[in-house]
Amino acid sequence: MELEDIQVVGRKFTWYRPNGMARSKLDRFLISNGWATAWPGSTQFILSRNVSDHCPILLKVANLEWGPKPFRSLDCWFQDKNFMEFVRKAWSEIHVQGTGALILKEKLKGLKGKLKQWHKDNFGNLQKQLSQVEASLDEIDKKADDRELQDAERTERVLLQEKFWSLAKRNESILRQQSRVKWMAEGDCNSKYFHSIVNWRRKQNMISGLKIAGAWVEDPQQVKEEVRNYFKDRFSEGGWRRPKMDSVVFNQITEADNDDLVKVFQESKIKEAVWECNGSKSPGPDGFNFKFIKQCWDNLKEDIIRFINEFHTFGRLPRGSNPSFIALVPKKVDPQQLSEYRPISLIGCMYKILAKLLAKRIKKVLPKVIDPAQPRGVSFTGLTGTQLKIVLFWEGR
Repeated sequence: MELEDIQVVGRKFTWYRPNGMARSKLDRFLISNGWATAWPGSTQFILSRNVSDHCPILLKVANLEWGPKPFRSLDCWFQDKNFMEFVRKAWSEIHVQGTGALILKEKLKGLKGKLKQWHKDNFGNLQKQLSQVEASLDEIDKKADDRELQDAERTERVLLQEKFWSLAKRNESILRQQSRVKWMAEGDCNSKYFHSIVNWRRKQNMISGLKIAGAWVEDPQQVKEEVRNYFKDRFSEGGWRRPKMDSVVFNQITEADNDDLVKVFQESKIKEAVWECNGSKSPGPDGFNFKFIKQCWDNLKEDIIRFINEFHTFGRLPRGSNPSFIALVPKKVDPQQLSEYRPISLIGCMYKILAKLLAKRIKKVLPKVIDPAQPRGVSFTGLTGTQLKIVLFWEGR
């Protein structure tokens, strides 16, 4: 039976030797995959032990509502033979006036709403559909135990089997995408394994509560407010003066390098940047992954290229065109305070395309402007290589 630990709040240890010379975490709750699926918000609290040598442990189950789940494009949509035509038609029906960034943003937003409804109508609850098909197959098998099946019943069973495998393939694709398993080859069917990985990731990423002013708080509204205030202070710049570096002489690039940096982005280079991005990840606020962008490139490319060309012309991004999510990655096991999380920004596909285009251009001139004693920004230079190059540089002077 596969069991796993769950988040701990309170003390670090559950047992203390009476003389205080030893302590250990002996006691704990372990849960199964089925429990984790049914009650993902399980938390164990280690309470005060008073005069006992063991601390009591309280298991608390609270499936809190943190708000609506963000939209995510699914790879399994492309298994539907009518999906590409639906996207083409839906994209062409959305009409927006304004800048290229506004048009692209609003068209993606409109497409998102249409995709949500399409998914509901064509996919629905896959687990429920699988159960219904299994029940229908079982009914036919029961009839076959008592008599010979009629031709219509045999045909129905074949159709039900085809439907079952189609639904199972869609379900496996969703679980694979949610589990983010990279090393397993496409085509391997192990839904149970993917499901366990999904549960593990949800458990690792879940914030069931925070310590605020020394007290454990689980109310979603209070936790959201604390997170907002904490990072608002972290990301706000104080009114201090920036140092001036007017007298510092930097290495310069040539006119040819400058022309190469500021030239118009070609369609082939934009497409190349898109195809270099990972396919199935969609962590940003827009919810679209690069597999969707690649598969629907013929429909989307005109608006994407207009957005990038406008950025090239005006040199700025309109407000609201590059939003991002802040994900909190635990720095330690069982984090309880915001200082024990590391924030990372999850950007959308459009901003990532633009960033990759700029990075590839800057990469060409970096070796010309970075001092030999500071090669950290040069490609293929690791930390160890940097230290070694600095030593060799100063030895040769």
